[in-house]
Amino acid sequence: VAMGNLKTLAQEGWHFERAYSNSMLTTPSHISLMTSLYPRDHGVYHNVGGVDDKAATLAKKLTDAGYFSAAVIGFPHLNPNVSNLGLGFSEIVPATRQNRTASETVDLGVDILKKRPAEKPFFMWLHMVDPHAPYEHYQPGAHRDRLLSPSVPMAKAIKAAPGFQKNNPWFKKTFKKHKTTQPLLEHYNDEVLEVDVGLGKLIESLKAQNLWESTIIVFTSDHGENLGDRELYFHHGGLYDAAIGIPFVIRVPGSAPVKSSALTQTVDIAPTIMSLVGLDSWPDTRGQNLAAVVAGTQSPAPYVFADHLFAQQAAVRSATHTLIYHRKTTRQFPSYPIRKGKYEFYERNSQTGLSQARPLTDAAAIELQEILNQYLANKQVWQAKKAVEQDMESLKALGYIE
Repeated sequence: VAMGNLKTLAQEGWHFERAYSNSMLTTPSHISLMTSLYPRDHGVYHNVGGVDDKAATLAKKLTDAGYFSAAVIGFPHLNPNVSNLGLGFSEIVPATRQNRTASETVDLGVDILKKRPAEKPFFMWLHMVDPHAPYEHYQPGAHRDRLLSPSVPMAKAIKAAPGFQKNNPWFKKTFKKHKTTQPLLEHYNDEVLEVDVGLGKLIESLKAQNLWESTIIVFTSDHGENLGDRELYFHHGGLYDAAIGIPFVIRVPGSAPVKSSALTQTVDIAPTIMSLVGLDSWPDTRGQNLAAVVAGTQSPAPYVFADHLFAQQAAVRSATHTLIYHRKTTRQFPSYPIRKGKYEFYERNSQTGLSQARPLTDAAAIELQEILNQYLANKQVWQAKKAVEQDMESLKALGYIE
C-alpha cells in the first residue's frame, strides 16, 4: 500500500517542508496549537496539566463566531479533565484507555459530521495517535522496505532506554521479544500507513457528504519520534529535528498548490485558520498567518522555537542553524545527558539538509544565543491547571509518568 492520500494532499495543498513543533511532548504541543502560545506562555511543560480556563483557544473563537466545534481525542491526557482542551468544543468524544486506530477515529468524526447542525459551519479536531508507541503491526507491505532508520541490535535501544520506557509494560515485552530494532521500525511504518488510510477515509466521506469543495484540511503532528538518530530510540526526547520536525500540509479548496521552505511552527496554525475563514486573530498570538506568507504579502518568520519537557531545554532555529540550550541537568536519557548551561550549535547542510556541529564562537551562534535569551525573557505567564479526576494508570501505561 502506498502513502497515497497524504502525498496527494501535499501535492494539491500548501506543503510546508520545514515545520517544527513548539514542544516535543503531546499536551504542551497541542495547547500551543490551540492557543498560538509558546509553552513558556501557557505554562504547561508536561502531560499532567492543562491550559488556563481564561486562555483564548481556536475552538472558543470559532464557536463564538457561530461554528459547530467537535473533537475526537485519542489519548487520555488530552481529555478535557486533564489538558482542559475541551474549552470551546460543543461535542467531544474523549479518549479511552484503548487506543483507537486512525480509521476508527475518522469513523467517529464522520458520525458527528452527519448529525451536526447543517446550518452552521464546522470545526473538527481529529486526533489520530497511531505513529506512537506502542507500535501495532498491521498491513505489512512494500512500505516496510523504506525504514526511517537503520536496524540495530535491541541491546543498544535497551541500554539507551529512559526509566519511563523500561517501566512500560509494552516496552518490557518488546525489548525481550525482538533481537533487533527492525520489527519496531517496520511497525512504525505500519502505523504511519494506518494514518494515511484514515485520511483517505475522511476525504471519501467529505466528498460523499458534498463537503470536500468547502472544507479546509490542516494535517500536522504534535511532535516527531526518535527512531535511533543520536542513540535515542522509540520515544521523543531532546529538541533535535527527529523529535520536533513535523509534517504540515494545509489544503484550501480552490487555491493553487504551494511547496514552501519557509520556517513554520505549531503556533502558526491557529492564526492561519482564523485568516482563512475570514476572522480576525485574537491578541497575544505568537504565530504568523501563513496565508499571508503564501500570498507573498508577509515575510516568513526568521526563527522558530521549542521547549522541552519540564523546561529542561529550549531551542531556536533559523533557516540555516539550530541552537539547543540545556536549562536544567537531568540523566533521564542515558545516551543523551542534559546538562545545565550547555549549548549545542548546528549548521544545516544546504545539500543534504543534515546538521553538522559547529563551534559556539561562530557569529550565527552568538546571534542565536541573543534571540533565544529574548525568547526566554519574553513570556506571558498563565498557570498550568491541575488535572482533575486524573486517570493516573492510563498515563503510567503510556509511559508518561513513572
